[in-house]
Amino acid sequence: MTQNKMTLLWEKDRADSEKNLSSVLNDRQQTADDYTQAWLTRKGYKIIEKAVFDDCIGYRCERKEKSYKIFMYGRDARQSIRAGGAFYNKLAQLNFAASDTVLILYIDVERYADGDETKYRICNCRGGEVREPELWQMNEVEGRYILQYYPSQEMIEQVWQLMYAFNREDTDIYDCIVIDDDPMIKEEGDRGWGLNSVFYGRLFSMHRQYGDMKLGYVCFDDMTYSVAPYIEGFGFFRWYSSGGRISRIICQRFDDEERKATDFIKTEQREPNDLFDYIPKLIGVVPLPPTMQERFAVKLFFDNRECRKYVLPIDADDMADEAIAYGRYVFSDGIWRSVRVVPEHASRHDDYPRCGPAIMFKNTFSIAGTRCYLESKPYSG
Repeated sequence: MTQNKMTLLWEKDRADSEKNLSSVLNDRQQTADDYTQAWLTRKGYKIIEKAVFDDCIGYRCERKEKSYKIFMYGRDARQSIRAGGAFYNKLAQLNFAASDTVLILYIDVERYADGDETKYRICNCRGGEVREPELWQMNEVEGRYILQYYPSQEMIEQVWQLMYAFNREDTDIYDCIVIDDDPMIKEEGDRGWGLNSVFYGRLFSMHRQYGDMKLGYVCFDDMTYSVAPYIEGFGFFRWYSSGGRISRIICQRFDDEERKATDFIKTEQREPNDLFDYIPKLIGVVPLPPTMQERFAVKLFFDNRECRKYVLPIDADDMADEAIAYGRYVFSDGIWRSVRVVPEHASRHDDYPRCGPAIMFKNTFSIAGTRCYLESKPYSG
């Protein structure tokens, strides 16, 4: 595909492009196109434009103020994608806008008969039926191109956030990115999971014994890679998220034979030092009068002159109770009014260093300033 041809396709008038698509797509391609548009929309991508290329369909999209160009390949591209080399080089030579993230989606639509009815089955590049397609990002790592699994921008950002918290032993950040109740951790091959204090204790011990996390990429199938932070001399980390927060971490040693990686690329890349510099310092707090919708709320003051409102998340059914249980703590209107800012506070997890500013109550419950900022909204009076 030449650059001129690609540019001309993208510069087509949208209405003309939509009209022409129906005439160039066969039945299988049209089904894949319909499925892809519905799936992207469901995942939060707003499709701005689409166009037909020599061997794929392109979608120009936006999601959460970020621009994407997503290319959907079908059955005919299976072998070239799996072979790698030439396919990666072809994509690498395309001159896209620097602000766009280029993603790849492979969908194979198979027709099958169900009685007298013709139905369609969606398959992936490996030939298996899928519940959810995968997005891949072409990424240059250590001088070569790889297809990197791209679950979402939020999950990619979570990689840096975990590295930041781990390398600094910062439980204020852990508390912002890890679920509150029963986070779990295990080493590949363990019979059971370690919960809560074991979760944080194992991460702390690993850091003290082996050192900092760096960025790596793991491959299990000779084709696609996933971002996997690693520790030299130990292994790498995979995890699952729930509600946007890390819920389970799996630690896998490099020499593990149970689920052996076919390739692992190590880099010296670390998380940005300024990753959380956008969060201002908490300097003041005032309790707000209770309402039927917001029983426990505070007005927060930050050193950049921002004022924000934080509301303790409690069940609506408990709102009218005189005393309300929140985790292992109890709150009343009087306890809530005792709120104050402390310049630093002890970590809730053993052995970790002290943390930054927080709001604290006379029942000893505290909320870190970082979490207050991330989970609050601008104060509007």
